[in-house]
Amino acid sequence: MCELEGICVQDILWKESKLHNRNTKTYKERIVPIQAKMKNHYRNIFKLVE
Repeated sequence: MCELEGICVQDILWKESKLHNRNTKTYKERIVPIQAKMKNHYRNIFKLVE
């Protein structure tokens, strides 16, 4: 779960519902699917930051 702390708005592929995870503990980048509920959660977080 710590990998999610470093997520930027540019890391979320909104149309594809995917997350580009760059800062992993194994130093490997990966793109993972995200559910609609999580996508909405990130939208709310990034609204607060702006």
